[in-house]
Amino acid sequence: MGIKQLSTTIKIFYNRASGYLAILNLIMIIYIFLAQISERYAKINIGKIIIPATLLVLLVVVLIGMLDMKLGIYAEEQLQITKNNPIWNDIHKRIKNIEGKLK
Repeated sequence: MGIKQLSTTIKIFYNRASGYLAILNLIMIIYIFLAQISERYAKINIGKIIIPATLLVLLVVVLIGMLDMKLGIYAEEQLQITKNNPIWNDIHKRIKNIEGKLK
């Protein structure tokens, strides 16, 4: 495996892991938020509320993602990314060339 292929593989693994780290980070933020509320305003048992609070926040995040898909924002984002991909541009040109020959 060459250095280019190795670095690409590492980057793919890193990108996949970053999604899971983002979820862990979200849980830690929720915990800190609840701890601050418990300390300053109302004494709450964080152990009892952390799981429902995390599930609620994850549900809201998933709903935002669904709204993103319904509004077509994700599709437009992928279209713009694809336009900047030289491999896809080459494939698109080849398909257009083949279509032109078939007509």
